[in-house]
Amino acid sequence: MGNLRKKGVCALCDCDTAYMGRLMDYLDMRQGLPFEVQAFSSPEPLKAYAKEHSVDLVLIAEELMSEEIMQLGTERILLLTEEETELPGFPAVCKYQSSDTLLQEILCCYRKAQRDHEDMPWPVRRLSVYGVFSPVGRCGKTGFALMLGQVLAESGRVLYLNFEEYAGFDSLLPKQDADLSELLLYLLQGMPGVFRKLQELVRSLGQMDYIPPGVRHADYGALEWEHWELFLNSIRMEGVYDAVILDLGAPTDALFQILECCDAVYMPVKKDPASEAKLREFYWVCDSSGYGRCRERIREICPPKEDVWPFLSGKNPRESELYRYVKEVLQEPENTMNRKAGQEWRQTS
Repeated sequence: MGNLRKKGVCALCDCDTAYMGRLMDYLDMRQGLPFEVQAFSSPEPLKAYAKEHSVDLVLIAEELMSEEIMQLGTERILLLTEEETELPGFPAVCKYQSSDTLLQEILCCYRKAQRDHEDMPWPVRRLSVYGVFSPVGRCGKTGFALMLGQVLAESGRVLYLNFEEYAGFDSLLPKQDADLSELLLYLLQGMPGVFRKLQELVRSLGQMDYIPPGVRHADYGALEWEHWELFLNSIRMEGVYDAVILDLGAPTDALFQILECCDAVYMPVKKDPASEAKLREFYWVCDSSGYGRCRERIREICPPKEDVWPFLSGKNPRESELYRYVKEVLQEPENTMNRKAGQEWRQTS
């Protein structure tokens, strides 16, 4: 993934040490943040630290604000309040809300602070787009995609998106009030603020971000390439994520264009005759539709069968056979990946 500048610093100041400890534990789990967090239980050590170090964002309890803290720069201060309220001159965030939502608001303020300082230009990250797709069913596609996200999140911020018709996440994860369908509605209706809407929907899954899959399946098929292009460009321009994983499953007319825009496409396969026949047909349609170049990005894989969900809810992913497999796949040279795609179907057709 792209080269980024040195991490910034977010200073957290709150005399409620129990709350601060829980928040620090959550932030420590979130690898790939663009800043490191320094915690202070009172303003005095914060002010002393700021004299010796550059601080990009101060996240401070409302009751601890003072004239001296204000001198750090209003663009770099985010107030922690106990109730949802707006204060003149300062952005504020309610401390008693979900950790995921709180983090998204912190990131928004941090990016604004970065952009508002001419001496600290905001770097444009190179967004890596990974597609995971297979014309073969029951091949470990989603398990591989989920573990791919955990591995990539060790070195950057990752967003996982599932576009299957029946993802089944509702029965495996806490049910959410909103899902990917709301974001797709934004795209289909041409509404502004696509990325802001995305941020409202993002939740945590292990080390990565994800949006709960949608349940209005007709929305997937209605998406044209222009919608996908707008969506990916919105993510790319904000510079928040290093990688996006598209777990593709629902039928769409833009499938080959999506695969063509990916940096890499991982295609789980099986070796039984029926599966191989589906694979040959996929490559034939790919070529006959004028998207033969997609094969240059496709890597056929055979991931081990393993229940990935325990490794997304606390169990160490490094103990997983699938984790080791994903690491090996990512380390293989690109020319090896490209050479394997479609090789077998050409030999047998």
